[in-house]
Amino acid sequence: MSRKSIIMAALIGSAAQAVPTPPAHFYATFGGEKSCATALSNDMQESVAAEYTWDVWSGLNMGEQKNVGLHTDGNGIWGEVKLYCANNPSQPLMTGIIRTYRKLEAEGR
Repeated sequence: MSRKSIIMAALIGSAAQAVPTPPAHFYATFGGEKSCATALSNDMQESVAAEYTWDVWSGLNMGEQKNVGLHTDGNGIWGEVKLYCANNPSQPLMTGIIRTYRKLEAEGR
């Protein structure tokens, strides 16, 4: 292994350790059945809910062969879902994701 490769590997390894990540059980147990209130209850929950939203959104687009949300980025999509959730805290996050997806789809966004 060259000196350059060793230095790059060390930098990549240290960068990966510098970024805190939620515990694995957050991802394994979150799911769309959690309420919107839970999804927005703290920074950690919101971070996991945003990632969950992006995964579901991508799956919907792939499954339906569409590009809903093409004219925004992931934070824009999450912002739209958050708006729904803020007004409907007792609804499941999955309901918020799907209703927001259908809304943007109908608006051609």
